[in-house]
Amino acid sequence: MDWVDKYFDKNATSSSLDERERNMTQYKEEITELFKRETITKLYFDNILIRENWTAIHYRFRSFHKKDITINVGDRMEFFKFEVKNGNYIIVANWIQ
Repeated sequence: MDWVDKYFDKNATSSSLDERERNMTQYKEEITELFKRETITKLYFDNILIRENWTAIHYRFRSFHKKDITINVGDRMEFFKFEVKNGNYIIVANWIQ
């Protein structure tokens, strides 16, 4: 999960539809488990909006479930709050819908 360490602040939080807030350790564990079960085969970015220190991204995806050989198609909206730290943009919070 190098990309999480690179783009997210170590104290960042992530929330989703289940309304549970996760710290970065929990977020990385969930993403690792997801990638063990599924392979993302397509990722389409529909809209990316940036305003001050917020970004909203709407994307569609297709994933392949490794165990039962099913295809999952869906779309997501993610919101990111970021800050500049040491000259780099870093995510301090995100919400996934």
